[in-house]
Amino acid sequence: MDLGLIGLQHIGLPAQNVEETAAFFRKLGFKDSFIKKTMDENVCFVEAAGVIFEIYQRNETAGRPGAIDHIALNTTKVEEAYRYCVEQGFEFVDGGIHQNDFWENGTKYFTIIGPNREKIEFSQYL
Repeated sequence: MDLGLIGLQHIGLPAQNVEETAAFFRKLGFKDSFIKKTMDENVCFVEAAGVIFEIYQRNETAGRPGAIDHIALNTTKVEEAYRYCVEQGFEFVDGGIHQNDFWENGTKYFTIIGPNREKIEFSQYL
């Protein structure tokens, strides 16, 4: 089955302080690739050598060992991947395909639960 996977898109990292966490990664050579700060959201994507972390406010999980929240796979076929995951009977987080305004034209994405309760997001840049 061709799900249009073209690589790892990002790793979701909850933080108690987005700015402090992003500053830490900047010291390691990461550069900001997308920032969104509003009354409701504080998100910073940092990137180095093809590795992207999505750092966002999440006090209840931040700072705990193993606190990576999700792994996002980059796809060119989010609708086909979604249909396939439905056919396979996978468990979904917030069922359905969602869209956000991150990046220049936004993304479409959905998230499934893996066998160890890990979250795996399929995300397509628009």
